[in-house]
Amino acid sequence: MRWFWFATFTLICSLLSVFFRQPLILIGEIFIVDLFITRKVKWLFWYPKSFQRVPGWLNLILWLAITIWIIRVLAIDSLTIETTANKPALQSGDNILVSKVHFGPRLPFSLYRLSGFTNIKRGDLLAFNFPEGDSIVADAGPVSYYALKRRSQSDHDTLFNPVVTYQKIKNRDPEVSRCVGLPGDTISIHSGDEGKRYNYAIPQYDYLVELNGQTLPDYFIKMLNLTGSEVQYISGLGCLLPLRPDQVVLVRQRPEV
Repeated sequence: MRWFWFATFTLICSLLSVFFRQPLILIGEIFIVDLFITRKVKWLFWYPKSFQRVPGWLNLILWLAITIWIIRVLAIDSLTIETTANKPALQSGDNILVSKVHFGPRLPFSLYRLSGFTNIKRGDLLAFNFPEGDSIVADAGPVSYYALKRRSQSDHDTLFNPVVTYQKIKNRDPEVSRCVGLPGDTISIHSGDEGKRYNYAIPQYDYLVELNGQTLPDYFIKMLNLTGSEVQYISGLGCLLPLRPDQVVLVRQRPEV
């Protein structure tokens, strides 16, 4: 019977990790193997005796939930890349593991952050909650309050008075980006090009590509390491592509351009 429960919980763990895109759930396999097969560790040593009357499978689920929650809050979390801002190092759709011990984990239900093992350095890839996401406007979709406010100021809209809702940090979408400047640094951008270039940086810009009535073939889009959602066709103009300098050369050679 224990082999049945072992196979069942192993399958459940695997399916949950895929469904929630959380590879950390696979940590539960360690407990499942020992609980049903090797039985070397008494995982429930800290349970009150009254809890030990609860069926073993229910104890296992509770143990896994608490353990994975602690790991995600204090040690490691997983994150899915939604943007193309860090290509080619990170691709849209990539699932990455984020260390919280390096720079210090943020305690749940508070803004307090524990000390980490190291300090942030230039070039480090960082996962963070975008500050501008703290305020949203009802019925405005993902557009932030600050973006709408800047637009209204540029349009001289004196009637701009939306209903603003505060977003807690845990509800804000995470961002992943590189650290370019530290406190005390001065960063300048000239004609869209950073004044100081680091060896890790591969510049990528959005280009409006004029087409002669045709579309770029799918195999060429894949060769550029782009997905269909990253190619925006604009009626009467062409398409908008995020390209590196070496890719620009390839696009210019296409007969459709």
